Amino acid sequence: MPATVSRLLYGPVAPVFVREAVCACREVSGSVDLIVEMLVKASMDSEKLSRIVVEEVMQQYNTINSGELKNLSTLLFELLVRCHIKQKNWLPVSLIFLFAL
Repeated sequence: MPATVSRLLYGPVAPVFVREAVCACREVSGSVDLIVEMLVKASMDSEKLSRIVVEEVMQQYNTINSGELKNLSTLLFELLVRCHIKQKNWLPVSLIFLFAL
């Protein structure tokens, strides 16, 4: 991965990038497969980034209407399932984190 991309995903601006990506996922009416794939693959290597994405998705859930839930639900589902496969011990922690919000 190029150093610039790594700094964007795992550096101090990661929460801002994730917020923008999740907003884009939420606001796009068409396919969001590329956004979901990017966030999930980046999250698979970093528990910290996974938590940032989950937290942002849950915050977005609090501010949107029911018509925009589909894309965020898809993102959250993919993140939880695919990261659990890669990070065996991550799913229970993430679910506790989700329900604590």
